[in-house]
Amino acid sequence: MESPLQLKLVVLVLTKLSGGALSVDNTAPIVSDFLVADLSLARAIELSHAGSLALLEFVWARSRRATESSPWGAAKLLGTRDFYYRREFSLALVQTVRRADINIVQWLLRHFTACPVDSDVVEEAARGGHLWALQLLETDKSHAGFTWSNKSLDYAAEGGHWDVVRWLHPRVGTPPREGFGYGTNVADYAFTQNNLMQLKWAVAKGFEVQKCEIGDECGAVGREDTWATVRFVLEQGKELMWMLTRAGIKAAQVGDLEFIPWLMDRYVTGPDSERERRLDYLLDAAGGSGHISVLEYLLVHLNKVGFQHDPSAAMYAAAKNGKVEVVKWLVERIRYGKSFDDMLELSRLELYLI
Repeated sequence: MESPLQLKLVVLVLTKLSGGALSVDNTAPIVSDFLVADLSLARAIELSHAGSLALLEFVWARSRRATESSPWGAAKLLGTRDFYYRREFSLALVQTVRRADINIVQWLLRHFTACPVDSDVVEEAARGGHLWALQLLETDKSHAGFTWSNKSLDYAAEGGHWDVVRWLHPRVGTPPREGFGYGTNVADYAFTQNNLMQLKWAVAKGFEVQKCEIGDECGAVGREDTWATVRFVLEQGKELMWMLTRAGIKAAQVGDLEFIPWLMDRYVTGPDSERERRLDYLLDAAGGSGHISVLEYLLVHLNKVGFQHDPSAAMYAAAKNGKVEVVKWLVERIRYGKSFDDMLELSRLELYLI
């Protein structure tokens, strides 16, 4: 393969010069600067193999040679401008922490002094669960201290890096809900992950459950972990109707006749159209999933506490999902009701099934 033009030029120039006038010390920097593009330190780290320091040393040496008369570029900025020097430390550290390269982290700490560890670095370590990096940076005294980030709590919790969350909390604290609310979703992530131990810790530290998305983990496997987190939140004494409804829908979908009665006891009886409407969602979920035993319990319970309810939606949900036995069971129940409205709904359902 033919040599690149740059190499040909170097060979041509060197062969024309007198051998006595040349030395490695004065020609190597000139040749390397000509052959290697001006790189930022962060870019050099990105291009380097894990643990390799050669390109970093090259970029650093080039920046040390830079003077005010040097051409503008990354090397001159790194060697002559404090603001760029500090920013390059931060960018390089983010890149290195992302790669989980302890050798390069140590190299950066040896070469840079009095630079703050920016919040970007803390957030990257939290996002990747790199507790080792945070601990290493904290024990090192060459930098100018941390700029802590509330977001880092959320990033670590979202990734399930609870060792990082617990390490950060004494340093960051429990962020207030006012403003943008960064760092306030720690309990939500514990709940979503069905992690009861971390949920209890988060609540004890002042974090609150706000979103509580109940995922598909409450199937046949792992259901008890989901119910345990739901029980814990509801037993805190707050009336969270949306959580009751979501948990009830999930329990109805999987046919959990042991957990649904516990949830129903948390509903406040009495005339409340919103509660009644939400309980209809449970009927729909049970009907659409084919769980007659759950439907029967819910209908008996609703009659007992005096809640108005409409089983026709549950019939439609069952019919749509091919749950014929559920439809037959509900049809017979409506026939015995002898209500004009019920009979009207029944006739509509029969037309739907045809």
